[in-house]
Amino acid sequence: MTPEEILQGLRDIQLPAVEAAAFAESRFSPWPLVVTVAILSGIFLLRFRNRRAWRRSLGRDLEAFIAHPEPTGIQGLIDLRRRFAAHGLTVPNLPAECFRPTEGADAAVLRGAAEDLRRLLPS
Repeated sequence: MTPEEILQGLRDIQLPAVEAAAFAESRFSPWPLVVTVAILSGIFLLRFRNRRAWRRSLGRDLEAFIAHPEPTGIQGLIDLRRRFAAHGLTVPNLPAECFRPTEGADAAVLRGAAEDLRRLLPS
């Protein structure tokens, strides 16, 4: 059989009247579009809300360190500086008083260095 003969035999096939009427009456359903828009809107709103969460978290930790620098000392300041650098902020050099060979930096020096970091935190 040639392809023309096969097509000739198929030309008289038509859909039954019931199915043709069902196809003719079908309409566009808006529910899939509404659900998709709702899901994408939720994702957009969550991303918009959380886009600056790292700034708020870093700001809270920095304020807590400025209030009480003694418990963590120089290591807490270094950890804060590392977190600032992880977000692409260039941190200033530590003051020379932080490298004293004695007990380490006192609270005033640590607060001063943390204040320098506070100036870097974007609004």
